[in-house]
Amino acid sequence: MAIHKTFKAFSIAVMNDAANIEKNAHDKILKAMYAGLNTAVLTTPKDEGVAQNNWHIQNKLDEEKTYGLRPPTQASKFSNPMYLANNLPYIKRLDDGHSSQRPSGMTPAIVAKISDVLGSK
Repeated sequence: MAIHKTFKAFSIAVMNDAANIEKNAHDKILKAMYAGLNTAVLTTPKDEGVAQNNWHIQNKLDEEKTYGLRPPTQASKFSNPMYLANNLPYIKRLDDGHSSQRPSGMTPAIVAKISDVLGSK
């Protein structure tokens, strides 16, 4: 009986640890996505601020209507896919460097920030 109780306690502990790992991973992914969102806003060229203010996080991406970045968050079994998205028709041109304010676009800075937060540089 003692082995059975010990194994049961061990199983419960492993399941609790797995739940904590899942929550910690999800929290880290969310932190990275919000850091990426902040970077997207700060690095988007500004005229009237419309492009900056249109960045958002979503879990589906209609590539016909929305320009988005898909960081490696969907590779985790701990989180649904998440995208940094902007549905303005000219956002891709801004990211391609068509603004003298940000000739390198926003993607390199966004990806670097997310990678930094995830610790995957």
